[in-house]
Amino acid sequence: TSQMAVLALFMQSYVDHTKIISDNNDQTRDEWQRYFDMTRLLKFENDSVLLDLNVTSLMGENLQDFWRYEGSLTTPPCTEG
Repeated sequence: TSQMAVLALFMQSYVDHTKIISDNNDQTRDEWQRYFDMTRLLKFENDSVLLDLNVTSLMGENLQDFWRYEGSLTTPPCTEG
């Protein structure tokens, strides 16, 4: 489609030594690694890459904590989305 989405990520990392790592955590880690691997290609202003990300995997086990906003873009030119 010709729709646009702005994705903002707030990340908090911590180590929980009491928790057994699940397959879902492995998938989350792998998906984030794909993202960070692609960001290394962005070296100059206005560089861009196309990346197919699984947003559900990026969120890990907690699929309840997210915000959704319908309205104007949060990045320039801040026009209606």
